[in-house]
Amino acid sequence: MKLRKHSYRWFILLLVWTGLALGKQRRADAGRRGAPRFAEPIPNVTIAEGRSLTLACVVENLEPYKVSWIHINRHMLLSLHDAVITRNPRFRITHNGHSTWVLHIDNVQKDDQGQYMCQINTNPMISQSGHN
Repeated sequence: MKLRKHSYRWFILLLVWTGLALGKQRRADAGRRGAPRFAEPIPNVTIAEGRSLTLACVVENLEPYKVSWIHINRHMLLSLHDAVITRNPRFRITHNGHSTWVLHIDNVQKDDQGQYMCQINTNPMISQSGHN
């Protein structure tokens, strides 16, 4: 029994060490390619209620980081990478796999008005925003 407990601890330590080493390697690889940066600004748009809205966040050198969309005025996380966090079915995310992350809002409502932030989980975090 003690042997299993001891082996289990070593297994956990090995997993943690491997994860740290892989993360360090990914950061080193990203450093060689250059830090992530926004390739173009998010435009400010005006749209009538009931229409559909798309906001694009274009990023260079994203790997191994993730993109999030946030509605600043409502203090609401909308997405994390390709997963929509909000339970509002009018919101969805599409992306081309590496550089362009598009927030889609169908049937735009008055409550949707405000600033939308595209954020990259670097340390420190970088972001840019556009206004609807």
